[in-house]
Amino acid sequence: MNIGKRISEFRKLNKLTGVELAKRVGITREYLSHLEKGSKTPSFETLQNICSELGITLSDFFKEDTEVSPQLKELINNAKDLHPDLLNNINDMISTLKKNYKMVKTTIEGKNIEYVVDLNVKPNGLTKEEELEAYQLLQRLKELEGK
Repeated sequence: MNIGKRISEFRKLNKLTGVELAKRVGITREYLSHLEKGSKTPSFETLQNICSELGITLSDFFKEDTEVSPQLKELINNAKDLHPDLLNNINDMISTLKKNYKMVKTTIEGKNIEYVVDLNVKPNGLTKEEELEAYQLLQRLKELEGK
């Protein structure tokens, strides 16, 4: 396994620049560059810090992805022949989905339940924008009532 290549892959998956990751880990950009090129080998502690900043465990770092879900296989198969600009658009959409939605796993009455929560919708059913608009309208009404 090429440790440097894995660091680079996970860094790019997290949409971090070398400068950003190096700063978070507390190493120089130059040292990170040497690690990614494979000309230097990180200490256990440094690799642990890198993994921590990338949001993965050491086990995740060294795990070979041998099991790919049917959905992911289909996605990869559909994306194979797409133009790079379209692939970038798809990656942007996936990033947006990951930011705006959260998968919740819970157990209710002994049954494992998974569901998706839209992080932009508050429990009252309003989006953040709608809630702000409602607040501004209430403030305006209070101002008008005071006159």
